[in-house]
Amino acid sequence: PDQLNPVAMSFTVLPGGKDWGFLEFVGASTPARHFDFDTLEPSLAAPGERADTVLRTVAGSLVAGHVVGIGDRHQDNIMIREIDGKHVFWQLDFKHVFGHKTRVDARPIAVPEGLRKVLERTGRWQEVKMLCSHAFLVLRRSAPLITQMSRALFVEHGGTRDEDVQRYLQHAFMLHATEVVAAAELVEEVETSSGSFSKRFKDLTHDISMAQKAKAKERAESNASADALVLQGSFQTMDS
Repeated sequence: PDQLNPVAMSFTVLPGGKDWGFLEFVGASTPARHFDFDTLEPSLAAPGERADTVLRTVAGSLVAGHVVGIGDRHQDNIMIREIDGKHVFWQLDFKHVFGHKTRVDARPIAVPEGLRKVLERTGRWQEVKMLCSHAFLVLRRSAPLITQMSRALFVEHGGTRDEDVQRYLQHAFMLHATEVVAAAELVEEVETSSGSFSKRFKDLTHDISMAQKAKAKERAESNASADALVLQGSFQTMDS
């Protein structure tokens, strides 16, 4: 669509040192794990700013994630923010970039299955893929500038190896191929992202990890309550 330009939502990051800093709080946001994507259907079913906002931010976020190679794309790192009735798709947690992965990881482009289903039902899935292709080509044409900026930010100030940054960006931009072939390969990445085994396995292992953490928290709270009761009983015995 010529009239739409993809956009990736940004938020402020203020480094305080090598291992700590501050992140802007982004309110009114829900992780993809807990978001009901069916609520997007009324917005997507009709043309207008609400549908445009979803499409633009989905495409912008997916392509930006692909270019910088973000890892750890589970459903708690993919967010949907509601602002004045419009839904903005965005991502967080950029600890793993330029192809650096967690022990169990998926590809940088990770489309939640619920999102894809509602886009397909409303006839918007092809539109999203077209927008992704457009966004990718815009960034690809600025590959030298993006590479230099990435080297300045992540190598000179971030400790990432220079060869890792350059190698990954050459791969992400598919500089070995023509524009037509590169755009087609990017669209294929988007097309296969939601149903890929790596994404499903990543979501499964993350869910298991979160369940284990929840159980550990419950045990700790239960033990703390039991200790408190024992301590209270001891005081009562002393008083008597």
